[in-house]
Amino acid sequence: MQGAGGSSRSAKIPVTPRDAARWFLRDMALAAGYSTDPVPGADPVLAGYASYRPLLTAADPWYFAGILALESCKVVDYYRPEFSNEVMRHIVEQCDKVIGREGREVADLTQLIMGRLGIGTVLLRGKAPDSVLGKIMYLMMGSAKSVESKMPAPDAHTMLRAALKLGKPIWWRVFRKKYSLSFDPEADLAERSKLSPIYEEDVAAAHAARMAEQKKEAVAATTFAGAMAGLIANDGILVLDEKYLEPPEVH
Repeated sequence: MQGAGGSSRSAKIPVTPRDAARWFLRDMALAAGYSTDPVPGADPVLAGYASYRPLLTAADPWYFAGILALESCKVVDYYRPEFSNEVMRHIVEQCDKVIGREGREVADLTQLIMGRLGIGTVLLRGKAPDSVLGKIMYLMMGSAKSVESKMPAPDAHTMLRAALKLGKPIWWRVFRKKYSLSFDPEADLAERSKLSPIYEEDVAAAHAARMAEQKKEAVAATTFAGAMAGLIANDGILVLDEKYLEPPEVH
């Protein structure tokens, strides 16, 4: 049986879209300088996001909107519409409340940035690589003067720019390595627990593989930065300057 991300569900823990969104929003709020109540059952590796990213010394809602937009853009890429739509619905509905604000200013600003990213990727005729998503978002957002009427506060553009310069989005990449999205986690776990034939060779092989994996996790999964180091080592690092986003000169 295949999970929403395309890999076997048997190795992943099912989580509802609502709970996944709660974990995500709390970690983004911590990175934006807010102090929030812990979410019961939240993964400590994911919670380490706040120590992996630069922390603000003073909480800022517009920086929060920026990292929400940067990180949330991968939800649609990683999950089928029935899951991604539900995750995004919870994010939009709850993001202002998580940081103690009334209204929808953070939600509206987040959606504005993500909407402009969508227009930008269409113009670029392809899916934007993760390494330049933040830069493309910033370019599509426009200059401070051009979007002044859409900004909820004078410093909003500056704080959005700071958030979008963080680099490639990583929270959902880490999440999907261990968890799958499910509308009924208990049913999924019950289905998984049904008895099946046991073969000693398979058990021995699975045990050996798990022991090897635990040795890796003992080092790599102790912090969020360690988990990221493993991903970056596998994928390689791509660094682009401004000149690579401009059309080549014609001689």
